[in-house]
Amino acid sequence: MTSRAIAFLANKKITVVLLLALIPLAVLEGQRRSVSGAVFIAFAVPLVLNLCCCLFCHLKATRRFTVERAGFLLFHAAFLMIIAGGIATYFTYSVGYVEVVEGEGFRDSRESYTEWTQQFGTRSGTGIGITVKKINLDFWPNGQIRYYDNIITLRDGVDVREAVLGVNGSVRHGTLLINLARYYGLAPHFTVITPAGENAGYVYVSDVTKNNTFDIPLAGRKATVSYDRLSDRKLDISVDLGKGRTVSRKIEPGDIIDLGNGSLKLTGIHLWNGLTVVRDVGKWPTYAGFAFFLTGLGMYYRRIFFGEGK
Repeated sequence: MTSRAIAFLANKKITVVLLLALIPLAVLEGQRRSVSGAVFIAFAVPLVLNLCCCLFCHLKATRRFTVERAGFLLFHAAFLMIIAGGIATYFTYSVGYVEVVEGEGFRDSRESYTEWTQQFGTRSGTGIGITVKKINLDFWPNGQIRYYDNIITLRDGVDVREAVLGVNGSVRHGTLLINLARYYGLAPHFTVITPAGENAGYVYVSDVTKNNTFDIPLAGRKATVSYDRLSDRKLDISVDLGKGRTVSRKIEPGDIIDLGNGSLKLTGIHLWNGLTVVRDVGKWPTYAGFAFFLTGLGMYYRRIFFGEGK
C-alpha cells in the first residue's frame, strides 16, 4: 500500500462517516434485534483499516511523545479493541433457552435447548451438567414477586459446585453465562397407560397464561390443564374424549382420569423455570476497549480537565 493510499485511508472524515453509520445500526440492533451481523462486519472492516492507517500516520509523524499524544493513540487503539470484541461476538455468540423442572437438569449441548440462537458456525457445547436443585419463589399478598432465585449445581467432569442464581445476576462457568429467563410456572407430571404401552412426562404451564393444551400420547386425546396460583397443588383439567364428550374436574397428585382407551394419572406437581445459557467471548475485550477509550480520552483532553499546560 502506497503512502498516498495510507494517507487517504487515514482521513478523519472517513472515520466520522463510518462511526455515524455504525452507531445507529448498534442502537437499532439493541432495540429490535433486526440488524444482520454481516452489515456490522461490512462497516467494521473499513473502519479497522481506517483506524490502523490513522495510527500508522500518527506514529510516523510523532517526534516526541506527550501524554496527549499517547492518549490519542490509546483511544484509537481502544476503538480497534471494541471492534475486535464485536467481531469475536459475531463469530462466537450463542444463546440457548431451556425449561427446567425443580430437581431436574440438562447438559450444555445444542440438543438440550428448546430454543437456540447462534450467529455463525456450530457450537457443540461444553457438556457441563446444570441442575436446578431448588427454586425459591415468594410473593407479596397482591401476587407480585417478592423473592425469586435458583440454587443450581454445576458438574464439570469430577468437579461439582453449587451457586445461587438471582433474577438480575448471572452465574459464570468458563466462557458460559447462566441466567434466569423470567419464565416460570407449574409443571404437572402425568403418566398415561394404554394397551399400546405406557408414557410419562411433564406439561409446562406458564404463570403468564396459567393454562396449556397438550396431546396425550398413545391415547389420541387432547387435554387442557390450568391453575389459579403457584401455591396451588391442585389443577383444573379438561380432557376431550371425542364424539362431543368431555371430562372436566379438579385433580391433585394421585388422581386418575379414565380415558376410555386408557388412564391418565397425575403423579406430581412441580415448579419449573426457564434458563438461558450464553457464550460470548467478545464481551470482555469490548469492555476493556471501552475502559481504554475513556482513559485515552482523559489523557488527550487532560489540559481541559486539569488546566495544565502543554
